[in-house]
Amino acid sequence: MSSFPGKQKKYTYEDYLKWDDNNRYELIEGVPYLLASPSVLHQTVVGNIYFRFKGCLNDRKCKVFTAPLDVLLPQNEHIEEKDIDVVVQPDIFIVCDESKIKGGKNCKGAPDMIIEVLSPATASRDFITKQNLYERAGVKEYWVVSPEEKNIVVFRMDERMKYNTYGIYGEDSVVEVRIFPDLTIPVKDIFV
Repeated sequence: MSSFPGKQKKYTYEDYLKWDDNNRYELIEGVPYLLASPSVLHQTVVGNIYFRFKGCLNDRKCKVFTAPLDVLLPQNEHIEEKDIDVVVQPDIFIVCDESKIKGGKNCKGAPDMIIEVLSPATASRDFITKQNLYERAGVKEYWVVSPEEKNIVVFRMDERMKYNTYGIYGEDSVVEVRIFPDLTIPVKDIFV
């Protein structure tokens, strides 16, 4: 085992698995990013969202997960797991294709839906870098949740496999979940 060596080269999942300095990282196109410890507000919002989805998914084949759990986003389907250079830990994600989680240690391939809860340190990465990664990987629906502003920005994949901003939902709104047309979530329930 080795501790995290720095940002001087491009890394892979094989390298990532060897870091043993008790920190959490994401690997974005071979570049490691240290994950900050979440705040109480952040974790409260994550828990509220997870609870809403977990209760609705009990009778479906889809599963909801929370960080820390690695999501590997290979650039192509032929790349070996050890050589993947994008490893993220979304706050919440939903997987409906069981083959993506069959190994039991991670999710390999795009989840159907990803939800990131903003922290001051991660806002630009969540809105720009990760949005681009998730779009390229084919994540059907991506939510960015702001505990400070008490809103949700929803991005949905269109027929061209590009994200469109579907809407910005404030506390008085109800968000429809595209991958589950019968599921709606009152935004105010997330920020209690």
